[in-house]
Amino acid sequence: MQMMAGKPIIDPALTSDEASNSVTKRVGGKLVLRPSSIASHCPYSYAQNAILGLKSKPSGASAGGTAYHYALELAYDHKIQTGALPPVADIIEIGRENWRAVQTVEELHYSSKDSPDKMTDDLANGLASYYPTMNHIIPVATETRLRVALPKPSSVYSEISGSIDLLAKGNIVRPKIGGGTETIDGVDIIDHKFTTKKSTTAKYRLQAGMYRVMVESNGMVATGSVLHNMIRSEVLKTKSNPTRLELVRPDWNEATKQVLRSKLTELIDRAELVTFLTHDLSVDPADAVKVVYPTTTPEASFLCNELWCGWWSTCTINNQASMPKLNLLDLISQYRNSKGGM
Repeated sequence: MQMMAGKPIIDPALTSDEASNSVTKRVGGKLVLRPSSIASHCPYSYAQNAILGLKSKPSGASAGGTAYHYALELAYDHKIQTGALPPVADIIEIGRENWRAVQTVEELHYSSKDSPDKMTDDLANGLASYYPTMNHIIPVATETRLRVALPKPSSVYSEISGSIDLLAKGNIVRPKIGGGTETIDGVDIIDHKFTTKKSTTAKYRLQAGMYRVMVESNGMVATGSVLHNMIRSEVLKTKSNPTRLELVRPDWNEATKQVLRSKLTELIDRAELVTFLTHDLSVDPADAVKVVYPTTTPEASFLCNELWCGWWSTCTINNQASMPKLNLLDLISQYRNSKGGM
């Protein structure tokens, strides 16, 4: 196994607390809003990390996903520099090396259907299954960090900033004025996920849409957007599902743009309300988060589960007595009055 693209074989994020807790990064003293936060499965869980700056106990599933991502990053970097992919055995070994590394620095928790050994096998199967797809992609850049301005001013957030897993060569054919067609070169936005569940266009469209906005705001032509979701193997009572790749191509239309704008505005407004409660009314930050950021339910997301969520024991779904006795309507009224009757 050789070094690829001049980067270390072990992901630096696995040994850097600052890197692994990137949700709390700041620019100019303000928080950075990440594209993945826009489609967070649970507002309360999101706020624990992004607003309160707390770090939950990591799961084996998320750590395995980090190892999978880094192996693909090095492989695509190698292809950018040399024009060819490294052998699949090398990519698999990098995934395993990173999986071994994360287990030495983090105490991980697992679901009843998961284990360190299963993750080792799933990483190998997932990377091997994805290898043929990599052969057909012409990579341009990996882990491209882009920034874009917020849709409205905020005293909490500085900007929207995030890294896109892969930008690849793409093109679109469109009608020309006066007749005929023309081919426009640009970049396809590719996002990698390593999960136990299928994804859907509806769940992924906001994050994908934010990536498109970021790419186009930084002077590039977005020719497409696709989620490469590698679904890990699963053993059920009636059958076994092998590791398999799912491609999700979310729509990008006016309806999606409107929902994206609304969600961004909602996130900014919630953060501003927390700031008002804590700074102006001296409400405890943890209490402010509980009244401003609602919890999801197990029916709404499979991640709302004791085995997956690091905030399971503190959320109000499981501990109603922890909800602070605050009059939210009165607090919102005071907040609006402070903003000039908004």
